[in-house]
Amino acid sequence: SWPDRIEDGDLTAIQTAMHKYLYTPVTFASEYQNAPLRDDSISGLATISEIVAKTTKWRRNRIPDDASILTCYVDVQKKCLYYLVLAIDQEYAGSIVDYGTFPKQSSHYFTLGQLHKTLQRQFPGRGTEAAIRLGLEALHEDLTSRIWRKESGATLEIGAALIDAAWGQSTDVVKKFCKDVRSHPQIWYPSHGFSIRATTQPLNAKNRKKAGEHHYLASRTQPDTTIRHLRVAHLDANFWKTFAHERLALVHGESSSISLFAGKPVVHRMFAEHMHAETPADVTATNGSSSRTVREWTLRP
Repeated sequence: SWPDRIEDGDLTAIQTAMHKYLYTPVTFASEYQNAPLRDDSISGLATISEIVAKTTKWRRNRIPDDASILTCYVDVQKKCLYYLVLAIDQEYAGSIVDYGTFPKQSSHYFTLGQLHKTLQRQFPGRGTEAAIRLGLEALHEDLTSRIWRKESGATLEIGAALIDAAWGQSTDVVKKFCKDVRSHPQIWYPSHGFSIRATTQPLNAKNRKKAGEHHYLASRTQPDTTIRHLRVAHLDANFWKTFAHERLALVHGESSSISLFAGKPVVHRMFAEHMHAETPADVTATNGSSSRTVREWTLRP
């Protein structure tokens, strides 16, 4: 078997191929069989091969000149923190300028169960909550200390950052961290994604607005119910998953198109597979004389 096709921890290329077949069937079909798995009944989705190929000329951490907004999202897991930084213009066109994990891994491709560097190893002797808190502090220091520079030389600072607070064991940790990060106006927000379905009202239905809520595109911020002077963000998860897929599927350079920083396909393969971790279905619900169609996302079996 080919030595250059053997991944870390495997003995042969056949073993690596079988791991791909069992654990990442989408990658196996597209890259090993040249027969991508794609549901053609759902429009507006880019394949894994298309996503990894949609890169800009800008290297990692470099911002397109047209970008005016820099945002960040952090997903909290027990073993590590996943993050993504996005630079966009007023029409939501732009580039994913960085993504990764804390602690940083030594490989471009890995699974959560195969992590060599974890929060527990980074902070030995600390409990889960304490390790997450220290990880958030370290990631915050890393991201906010960087100089996010455009090709023109101008710079941007992160204007809004969301941290997923849905996992019960991390909810209080995330909230207290965002409270302790002193900034005015608030930049770091605990966030909760809600699966808004065709059978439920939109997240920001006019008749549901409450005092203190600030409404945005398929999202809102509102006062937290447990910590004073802290606002939390609520997101329509189905909307934003569809939004991201549709913009990755647009031709590079088209209005509202989103691309990835420069890199070979192997660099972006794991990101593309994460984008295909769920499958969409267009669901229509009728209520009297009106109907509403929502693209709903569910994890692959």
